[in-house]
Amino acid sequence: MTLARFLCDRLPLLLLYSGSSALVLLFLWLGLHFRGVGLTVSEIAYMAILQAFAAFLYLAYDYIRHRLLYRQLKTSGKDFDDVLRIMSPVTGEEEALVRRLHDMHRVYATELLKHRQSQERHLEYVQMWVHQMKTPVSVIALLLQQPPDTAEPERIQVETDRKWLHFMLQQLISNALKYSRLTGRTGLSLDLRVRREGRAVLLQVEDEGIGIPPEDLPRIFEPFFTGENGRLTKEASGMGLYLVKQVLDRLGHRIEVSSCPGEGTTVTIVFETRSLTKLT
Repeated sequence: MTLARFLCDRLPLLLLYSGSSALVLLFLWLGLHFRGVGLTVSEIAYMAILQAFAAFLYLAYDYIRHRLLYRQLKTSGKDFDDVLRIMSPVTGEEEALVRRLHDMHRVYATELLKHRQSQERHLEYVQMWVHQMKTPVSVIALLLQQPPDTAEPERIQVETDRKWLHFMLQQLISNALKYSRLTGRTGLSLDLRVRREGRAVLLQVEDEGIGIPPEDLPRIFEPFFTGENGRLTKEASGMGLYLVKQVLDRLGHRIEVSSCPGEGTTVTIVFETRSLTKLT
């Protein structure tokens, strides 16, 4: 705020002060005049100058104490978070206004965060759908060709979500078959095992594929990361393990991956032993 704008905002106060000062001088002159005591023009001018100087001191003090607030208002740009820079209210009204601005910023920031999270979830679901559509027909055929296991399996129960468990298994088996096919060898096996280990239940998908290079292992859960093996097939999207990890994090489970290049990969899902969904 400029000095001219500051004075313009205080114009009603200046006019009121000037009028009251003139009335005080007038009543003083009349009172002394009726008592036979006269005031010279210089004496009246001197008192008017003193009153004007008092007004000047007040305006200077008022402007100085508001200067930091004016500077903050001037330097705050169009960025959403700039309102948080306004931190120096002087009067009670200004303090209430700044507090209200901060409250509104907090509410809008919360709503904006919810909106962004909703957009991210929507994008993940879209990416998930696209990744599902990329499951090759050859992999589906391989799944159908697996002979049924006639042995009676042990019934183990874990607490999880049946729909998302089916999705994760589909991703892991699809990856295992896809990268096993790149070896060019025949007679390879894919093992799907469920076993107990202490208080946990482990669901393992083990293949005899090309394996994952050690330098790629730390990044396999990053979105769109395909690594060295992903460059060998056009079906790689870099979203399969990322989506599996996101689902497991939301369900409270863990995932572990161990791999040896040229020998295969083992993906382990770790469940806590609380019963709900049967793994058979």
